[in-house]
Parts: sequence; C-alpha cells; structure tokens
Amino acid sequence: MSGNIDLHTHSTASDGSMEPAELVNHAKRSGLVAIALTDHDTIDGIEEALEQGKNINMEVLPGIEIGVDFEPEMHILGYFNDKDYMNIIHRLSFLRKNREVRNEKTIKKLNELGFNITIAEVKERAEGNIVGRPHIARTMVDKGYMNSINDAFKTYLAYGKPAYFKKDKLTPSEC
Repeated sequence: MSGNIDLHTHSTASDGSMEPAELVNHAKRSGLVAIALTDHDTIDGIEEALEQGKNINMEVLPGIEIGVDFEPEMHILGYFNDKDYMNIIHRLSFLRKNREVRNEKTIKKLNELGFNITIAEVKERAEGNIVGRPHIARTMVDKGYMNSINDAFKTYLAYGKPAYFKKDKLTPSEC
C-alpha cells in the first residue's frame, strides 16, 4: 500500500462531524488510502466504518482515543486487529459512566450560575453516543449564552473555570 493515511479520526460516535461511513467516504474522496477511526472513549462507530471501508475498498483500522490519568493531560491512541477491540468494552463502561456524572455536575453548576440548560438539550446536539463538554458549549452558544464554543470553554468549561470538573480516567497501564 502506498499513499497517505490518517491514524487519528473522529466520527459522530464521539466529537466528530461525520457519521462513520461518511468519514470513510470523505477520506477516500480526499485521496487517503487508509484511516483509523479513533473516537473518544467509544468503539461504537467501528463496525459501520469497517463495513464502509470494505464496500469502497478503503483500509480502515479500528482504534480508540482514551484520555488517561497523567498530568497535565495525556490521550492514548489504541489500534486493534480485527475483533481484538471487543476486549476493551468493560473499561469503556467505566469511562462512559464517569463522563455522564461529569456532564451532570457541569450542567448543575452552570444552572447554579444562572444558565438554563438540560442534559436533554445537550444530548440533542451530540448526535452520537458520547456527550461531552463540546456539546455543552454548543448548547450554551445555541441558547445565546455565549458567542462561541471557544468562549464557553475559556469562561466556564476549561480547567480552573467555574464549571470545570476533572474526570476520573484510566491510568496508562490500564489501557
């Protein structure tokens, strides 16, 4: 195989803007010969991406991006052969539950600060299985509270800001 590849892509299964199959099509149209789907803390889009890769003769490597407990911040990209990625599912349930609790705390804090945001509104903007701070920021913008997602992070959602909550993470060795 000769050509360009992208080993770090996201779909709507986490914080990307394209469905997994659409992402594979876009990569092919862009001239890539292979991609790895590495959504944040989920493998939910992998089957769709693999299937579309087969349909259009595009190499798709299953992967994941996991934020780990390492200061100040570290993300590990993991890549899998065939169905090996199924072994990580039990660890992902821990991360998903933690993210849900963190989202609830963030929304509660924002509402205490005078916002009126619900988890249902945030989930509407996620369009996938993983809901996170970018979706909360998008809700703040859509409801007219902030001018941009960047402003929402700078003012409320980033480390050290009033609605920031650290999330529990796996250690690098647990990945």
